Amino acid sequence: MATVMRDTGRMVKNTGKEHHKVVGNIGDSYVFQGFYKEDKKHGKGFMRWGDGDYYDGEYFENSKHGQGTYVKATGETYTFTGSYKMDKKHG
Repeated sequence: MATVMRDTGRMVKNTGKEHHKVVGNIGDSYVFQGFYKEDKKHGKGFMRWGDGDYYDGEYFENSKHGQGTYVKATGETYTFTGSYKMDKKHG
């Protein structure tokens, strides 16, 4: 059974080797909600930066990696949905 606990203001859900965290608060430069493995973003996650840009997709060892959608909400706006490999668009 997974446990839920409070960890310095972050919700943490332990599921063995991987756990779920919500990091950051409104007003911070970013908010991340997703899975971590060995203190690195790993698996499904959602990151929103203070400027409104966001990424919703897969992570591997802290990098965007796998399928995901990046939305640039400021300046010249655009959306990219596709594959990422170690933080770079792939394919």
